[in-house]
Amino acid sequence: MAKLESRDYKTGDEYGIVSLYNKITGCRRTVEQHRWEWLDTPQGIGSIWVITEFGSGEIVGHHGLIPIQMDYFGKTLLLGKTENTILHPKYLGTGIYFIYEKRFLEEAMERFDLLYTTYAHGTPGKIRRKLGYDAVSKNANYVKITSRTTLEKITDSLIAKKIAKRWLKAFCKGFVLILGYFLMKYFLKRSKTDKNIVFENITEIDTLESELDEFWSHVKGSFGITVERTSAYLRWRIFDNPNVKYEFLLARKQGKIVGYVITKSNSNDFKRGIIVDLVCEHNKVMFSTILSEAVRRFDDANIDIVSFPTLDSNNFLNRCIMRNGFLPAQRLMSYMRWFLKDNSKRENSVLLVKVINSDIEPLKIYNPSCWYYTELFTEGIT
Repeated sequence: MAKLESRDYKTGDEYGIVSLYNKITGCRRTVEQHRWEWLDTPQGIGSIWVITEFGSGEIVGHHGLIPIQMDYFGKTLLLGKTENTILHPKYLGTGIYFIYEKRFLEEAMERFDLLYTTYAHGTPGKIRRKLGYDAVSKNANYVKITSRTTLEKITDSLIAKKIAKRWLKAFCKGFVLILGYFLMKYFLKRSKTDKNIVFENITEIDTLESELDEFWSHVKGSFGITVERTSAYLRWRIFDNPNVKYEFLLARKQGKIVGYVITKSNSNDFKRGIIVDLVCEHNKVMFSTILSEAVRRFDDANIDIVSFPTLDSNNFLNRCIMRNGFLPAQRLMSYMRWFLKDNSKRENSVLLVKVINSDIEPLKIYNPSCWYYTELFTEGIT
């Protein structure tokens, strides 16, 4: 086995990194997509390290931290998001990656205030915990099923997969039909809304930069721990994103920006609509008004399931989501597995963080109720 060495990124490495990434993941990422994510961020080039074979110089491993500004109770800090942790298959199981990531972590401490990993599980999660990362919370995906037909398709599919006996299948379907009636009443409920709020679709951010920055300056600090939503960040993450097509719905009241919601959709077995981000003044009626409008537009597009990914918590965000007819999918699935006597164990993915800046208080950073966590924290490539 060849001797390995590591170094910082240098121009041109993106070709080798992308080639290795595609080989390992089976994806078809382009160099242009990689440059958007790693080289063209509002905070400059990410912290990127490569592992190479001595002599040939072939890139066989990669570790990186994407720089993202974070609002920490009104104070701006720099996050480093771990992403694209990859190692050539022939070196897996050697323990070599842990040694290199420990070295990269020591270098990263000079630049960042906090490091984090979304959806941590399996081997990467174990490595991060050994390096001093701790869990904030499990990830949670709140869902709203938009029709009785969709609900029946989901439950019928689960019953067909898990139950072999015909009589038991028939019994379960009958029971689920009754349960489905009450679930749909919950999914279809709406909270109080503000009729004075009007909406507009935004496709270009150029003319809104100063307004969006003024709005964010006004509301930041009231969300606890969250992403800094400057116009520069929104331009990069949403409007210039080469991977995903987003819808940006702006909310105004008496001509003034009071919030917005960012959505996307995809289609596999069901048509899904995802709430990527929703920000407004800290007001539950305003939140419900904006969320209800997003759901209404998903209904018009015949979306089957609307989801709102966040953390498992009981803060303002989670309570507002549930007031509008959403339920945590993980909890629904655990009830369904219990009902179907499915005892298979499933590892919950979690948000892991590594504190570097001593001004960050552990009682706040590890408390999920202090986070206003949306999909903006994720990679943004799907």
